[in-house]
Amino acid sequence: ILQDSGWVLGCDTLPGKYGVFGHCQLCDAGKYGMDGENFCRLCKPGYFQPEAGQSVCIKATPGSYVSGSGATGSKRCPENAISKINEETNDGYIGWHCAPGYFLLTDNVANTSKCHSCPAGSTCNIRGTKLVGQTYDNIQGQPGYWTDKSFYRENQKALKFWKCTSPKDGRGCTGAVVKDKAVCLEGHRGPLCNLCVEGYAKAFDGTCLVCNGGTGAATVSIVVYILLFCAFLILCFVKRK
Repeated sequence: ILQDSGWVLGCDTLPGKYGVFGHCQLCDAGKYGMDGENFCRLCKPGYFQPEAGQSVCIKATPGSYVSGSGATGSKRCPENAISKINEETNDGYIGWHCAPGYFLLTDNVANTSKCHSCPAGSTCNIRGTKLVGQTYDNIQGQPGYWTDKSFYRENQKALKFWKCTSPKDGRGCTGAVVKDKAVCLEGHRGPLCNLCVEGYAKAFDGTCLVCNGGTGAATVSIVVYILLFCAFLILCFVKRK
């Protein structure tokens, strides 16, 4: 029987078609049929096919994505977002995440998620950053900055990273955030990492140093600084005389 009649045994020689007992039918939209096969396959995530009777699926282009199988079209990424590639296969855009310089915020009232500019002091706010996929949960601060994300969780858009001043160079704040809480330099704690943990005391420059057996290194440091300052005043007074 001629192929042009639409009746060929098995239909395996007609890509994009399938059939039983020689009755060929078109593969539905969202599917494709390969040469040598008498059945239709679903387009995999990252690919789509809007027409019936096709032998291949169309790959989603940058700026779009296809999240499921058997899709007949692709979706555009939201504003300030980019396509997310399938990490398991490294093939096909299966979703989206926020572009560099933006992070995902969720509005619990409106039940929506949008990409907003990263706040000053965060790692994704650095010029030239290549960080993508930043969210409220994984956003981190730059060294020298502090935040308490649990305070802002109900109003995520207000998230702020505060500049630390203890010690003066702000190194008491590491910038890291774990379980919504800022991680302080060893010996430091509290808002802006400005307090010392038990067993530590502040040195002259604001660094929290460990105390040893009642005569803490921090106390010794303070005494030394005071003595040096007094010696300087005495020297100045003697010179005037």
